[in-house]
Formats: sequence, C-alpha cells, structure tokens
Amino acid sequence: MSKYYKELREKLIAAIQQHFGSRVQVEGEKAGLHFLLHLDTEEPIEAIMERAEKMDLELYSIQRFMQKASGSIPATLIIGFAKLKPEEIDEAVEALCRCCFPVS
Repeated sequence: MSKYYKELREKLIAAIQQHFGSRVQVEGEKAGLHFLLHLDTEEPIEAIMERAEKMDLELYSIQRFMQKASGSIPATLIIGFAKLKPEEIDEAVEALCRCCFPVS
C-alpha cells in the first residue's frame, strides 16, 4: 500500500473514532483499500442502507456478500476509501454517522 493510502486510511479511521466513539469497531484495517465497520446498534441494516441511498452515500453491507442469514448478524459495513480525497473525510464521516445513528 502506498504512503498516500496509508495516511488516508489513518485519517479516515481517526475521524470515524472521533465521530462514532465506542459505537463502532473497525476490523481488517490493514487489508488494503477497505475495512469492516461493525456498528453497535439495534437499527436494522436495511434501514441504514436505505438512508445511505437517500443521502447519496455509496455503502455496502457485509450481508450483501452472505449466501443466507444465519442467526443475528451485527450491522457491518464495508468501508472503501480508494476514491476518497483527504479533504472530503470529515464531511463523509459526519454523513456516515448521521446515516448509521440518526437523531430521533
């Protein structure tokens, strides 16, 4: 991974930790140009994905890649950052947070 993407990933994860706090867990952050974001929420993943589409956020859930649901699967997003520019990170993470944890 190039230095550029490493720094981009580090800045993105820091912004996620700042905005989401303990409501999320990052996994596989060294897997390349994507990582998993586990959400600590009772919100159905379908509702999160619907809001993401309305907010024009390109998100994918891990459930998309599963053959069939087996029991209760925590809401997990696949976060790709190859197209993200450093100056877009804060705005993108704020939108992602609103999408995943809407204010009632």
